[in-house]
Amino acid sequence: MSNEIWVVVEHGKGEVRPVTRELLARAKDMTAQSGGKVVALTLAKDAAPIAAQLGGLGCDEAVCVSDPELERYRPRPFVEASGAVIRKRSPAAVLVGATTNGREFAAMLAAHLGVGIGSDCLEVEW
Repeated sequence: MSNEIWVVVEHGKGEVRPVTRELLARAKDMTAQSGGKVVALTLAKDAAPIAAQLGGLGCDEAVCVSDPELERYRPRPFVEASGAVIRKRSPAAVLVGATTNGREFAAMLAAHLGVGIGSDCLEVEW
């Protein structure tokens, strides 16, 4: 397991949603304590332009997964795509926004990876 904290980038109409900014700030706080790094995971038909918006938001690295199947949110393709890269890198934690899609995605991702989930968290101590 690495000491990376990953944030799943939530976006719509090509724009990063505010929940992502909140999660990146929290992840930065968490890694400041652990000496790790913040990694933003962007899943989209063309992830690079969305990831390009993350500069200055506290991430140390952006991982982009681009696939035509990721043009619009559907749980299975998103879980399978993210699960593959998460298994390779084995981050210490993956933060997902507590939005309608985020809740569904996080639960399915945890089940897919066989790991636990903490949902609707307001505060996390690392």
